[in-house]
Amino acid sequence: MENVPVGPAALAAHEERRLARVLREIGGAGAPIGEGWMAADAPGSWSNFAVGVGFHELVPSTLIEQLTQYYWSQNLPAQIQITPFHQPSLSRELHERGFREYDAETLLIHDLENILSIDAPDGVSFSLITPETPRSIDDFLISQVASFATTSSEAATLKPILRRVLKSDSIEAWLLKLGDKIIGSGMLETSECSAVLCGATVHPQWRRLGVHSAFTRYRMQRAAERRLDWISVASLPGGPTQRNAIRLGFQPSYKLQRLRLYPPNK
Repeated sequence: MENVPVGPAALAAHEERRLARVLREIGGAGAPIGEGWMAADAPGSWSNFAVGVGFHELVPSTLIEQLTQYYWSQNLPAQIQITPFHQPSLSRELHERGFREYDAETLLIHDLENILSIDAPDGVSFSLITPETPRSIDDFLISQVASFATTSSEAATLKPILRRVLKSDSIEAWLLKLGDKIIGSGMLETSECSAVLCGATVHPQWRRLGVHSAFTRYRMQRAAERRLDWISVASLPGGPTQRNAIRLGFQPSYKLQRLRLYPPNK
């Protein structure tokens, strides 16, 4: 996009640094690895991967061995995120060692100039969660777990990391309401020059009414008010998040991959 002040490679470098900081703050246990960070949370947590490794510097095989052994010592598969702009030797080395893709997303981006408002449907409001409203925190957790956890074990893993996320100074979170009824939830993360849309969900019976689009524009306006340069969102390729984002003017920037290697006995 013409108004976005970074190209895909610079955006990827920024995102790697940002995500390494995020995982260090809220990703549970962890350790530094090269330029980046390895997060090791409870089994099944979305944060169990390494990021920021091998973007600017060549990665020696000893570093990949360090990453692998760290995760295996935590009884976790070794997992790492890479982009098309990482050192090419990193991808080759990982595949030679048996790492395989287990997840992929498209990163989409939008500038924060002249954001058009989309009025929320009648009766819909966005209620900011604050430490002074502990009941809203519980309601937020219920909404998120109902949308993003399909089993009781996934719910048990998701709740602790969400509580850590809500304590972060870089996060704003909302409940989506129709009158007094909670119909969804979502978050906005801000950093030194950008923002990230994350965790947005509208409960099934309230979809296709324009609530998600209005909430996305609302968060974009919040980011614009902070005089940030751009906003991004990650989506499964071709998924509903990507389709919704493109309808609102977001442009795909690059693909990111997460690769995994299980311990020999798994």
